[in-house]
Amino acid sequence: MQGWLWLFLAIALEGTGTSCLKNANGFQKPLWGLLALGLMGGSFFCFSRVLTMLPMGVAYAVWCGVGIVITATAGLVLFHQNLPWPNWCGIGLILAGCVLASLPSSP
Repeated sequence: MQGWLWLFLAIALEGTGTSCLKNANGFQKPLWGLLALGLMGGSFFCFSRVLTMLPMGVAYAVWCGVGIVITATAGLVLFHQNLPWPNWCGIGLILAGCVLASLPSSP
């Protein structure tokens, strides 16, 4: 269970860092850029902990997939970047894949 907590902390830090990177505007706003770098570094630290507790393939699939959903949602809510419905369908399929990848399997 601890691995999943570390994983979701890594995902939250990465999603927040990505939003800060958008605010950095190509590092024209260096404080936002530095904050993004710090958050991304924290995300990688947490993810390195995850890799000692969960299978690498599952951890990476969930990290990427949930990160995509969070980032697309943040783009919509914070930056008013609406995606067309086929994009949202694709993101939904990615999320479904993350759920399937994280299901326990019998040996």
